This record gives sequence, structure tokens and C-alpha cells, in this order.
Amino acid sequence: MRLATKGQEMQECTTQIQYLKQVQQLSVAQMRSTMVDPGINLFFLKMKSELEHTKDKLEQVQNELSAWKFKPDSQTSKKLMAKCQMLIQENQELGRQLSQGQIAQLEAELAFQKKYSEKLKSSHDELNDFIIQLDEEVKGMKSTILVLQQQLKETRQQLAQYQQQQSQTSAPNTSKTTSSEPVEQAEATSKDCSHLANGLSNGSSSHHRMSGSGFHRVGHNRE
Repeated sequence: MRLATKGQEMQECTTQIQYLKQVQQLSVAQMRSTMVDPGINLFFLKMKSELEHTKDKLEQVQNELSAWKFKPDSQTSKKLMAKCQMLIQENQELGRQLSQGQIAQLEAELAFQKKYSEKLKSSHDELNDFIIQLDEEVKGMKSTILVLQQQLKETRQQLAQYQQQQSQTSAPNTSKTTSSEPVEQAEATSKDCSHLANGLSNGSSSHHRMSGSGFHRVGHNRE
């Protein structure tokens, strides 16, 4: 029974093998029908060529990258490290020199500005002292002028009274003699007022000259 079953299975297997062989053996017509279009075939061939070229280029780039890869133990890497260290030191030295030069320049400029400020302050103090002194002198002159103006006014009033009195008298010689005294006093008072006015104008002009010279001196110091 088992042998019959085995024989039947063997027969079925043999039949399947023969069928598969027949299927694999295609005829010429079937082969022609299964061929691809020449244009498509050319396109695939071109793609295959480009793919191979790209693979070769990728392999070359990988090889170059591995060749240029940094290796601390290699001689080239040691030279590069030494060169980088030297450049770092040079940059630090140049930075220090530049910083020192700028500091020295700033210190010199600061000293010059301080000296110039002291000169300006001294000139300003001198001008202030002179202006204060001149103001005091002007105040004194003004008070003196007021007193003299009052005296001149009184003298003129006295002169007018004398002239009025003398006009009422009948003796012209006597009136001439008596009226000469207040006239002389009025002239003296007028001269005093003119002298004081001239002194005040001279003080003002000297103040302008001193102010101009002071400003000229400040400008000269600044230059």
C-alpha cells in the first residue's frame, strides 16, 4: 500500500518536472514577443553607465576623505598643530602691542586736556577778578558822578539866584564881581564831572581791551 502511494507521488513529481521544463523552454516567437523596446533598452543602459560612474566617483571621494582625515600621530598633523600654535601666539602679541599703544595715546591726550583745562581755568579766574574789581570801580565812579551832578545842580541854582539878585541891583560893576565866583565854581564842577566821565569811559575801554586780551590768551592756549 505504501509502495503504491510512493509510486503515485513519484509519478506526480515527474509530471510536474516535465511541465516545468516545457514552460522554461520558450519558442522563438515567444522570445521575440518578450523583448524590450530598443529605446527603453538604451535608456536603461545609459542609466546603468551613469550609476557605475557615480559609484566610482563616490568611492574616490571616500578615499580622498579618508586620506585627508586628521590624524594626531601623523607628521603632517603635527606640523599643522605647530603652525596654528605659532599663529595664535603672534596674534596675542599683536593684540598686546596694539592695546598698549592705544593706552599710551589715550594717556597723552588726557594729560594734554588736563593741562589745557587748567590754563582755561586760570584765565577765567583772572578775568573774573578783573571784572569784579572793575565793577567796584564803576560803582564808586557812579556814586561820585551822582554827588558831582547834585553839586552842579545846586551850583547852577545858586548861580541863577545870584544872577537874579544882581539883575535887581543897579550897580553893574558890583554884580559882575559878585557873579564871577559862582560861575567859576560851576565851571570847576563841570570839569570834575567831565574828568570822571572820561575816567569811566577809559575804564570801560580798558575792560574791553583786557577782556579781548584774555580771550585772545585763552584762544592762544587752546591752539
